[in-house]
Amino acid sequence: MTSEEARQILAIYRPGIDDPEDPEVAEALRAVRADQQLAAWLDDQADAFHHLRSRLRQIEVPVDGMEKTLAGWRTRPSRLRIFRPSLRWSLAAAAAVMLLAALGLIALSRHGTPSQQNQFASYRSRMVRTAMEPYRMDYMTNDLRQIEAYLASVGQEGYVLPPALQRLSGDGCARLRWHNRPVTLICFKLSGREDLYLFVINRLDLADAPGGNAPEFVKLGKFATAAWTEGANTYLLAGAGDEAFLRQFR
Repeated sequence: MTSEEARQILAIYRPGIDDPEDPEVAEALRAVRADQQLAAWLDDQADAFHHLRSRLRQIEVPVDGMEKTLAGWRTRPSRLRIFRPSLRWSLAAAAAVMLLAALGLIALSRHGTPSQQNQFASYRSRMVRTAMEPYRMDYMTNDLRQIEAYLASVGQEGYVLPPALQRLSGDGCARLRWHNRPVTLICFKLSGREDLYLFVINRLDLADAPGGNAPEFVKLGKFATAAWTEGANTYLLAGAGDEAFLRQFR
């Protein structure tokens, strides 16, 4: 499958709603894992979809009010023959307005300013989704020193692991992209639990990266996250559990 064919399929793919195991979608997602530019495009698509979905949930369609208004038109005497839209026509018009608003939101999400595109909350949400979805590690080993050596060979140097993470076994690592900027993922093996995931990005690649070494804890679905900045890097630690569970590693 070519990149263009994958784009056509994934342009209407809704993460978390559509079936990623659908043969056509699954083949397109495999193409994404082999094409960094395509992966960055899909990240933008997913961010736009989740942003749009959140904004549309905030819109209330005043169906009752519209029915009352139309009822008033039907009972109001008039000597003029005027166009009285049906409820179905009015709801269709409202849906069209919402669709136009949706298209506008997508355009804004794709063509916003750099500060809008690099919001840390959006980055955190995208990285947690990465941990929750199937992905391919570039290098697999339980030796953190080998992981460090491999990452240095592909350009990720100078990251600092908290002491508690240094005592864990590794599981592997991968190089990801965020708005075409490099992100390093290091996985840590936990006995009897899902892996811990540490994402490392240059602090300058985020417009509003956490400002200090004290971790900021946020719960996203089943995952707890801790974020902090140290030196040139911003770190995001994510794992299935609550804040108390994650604190022991930071």
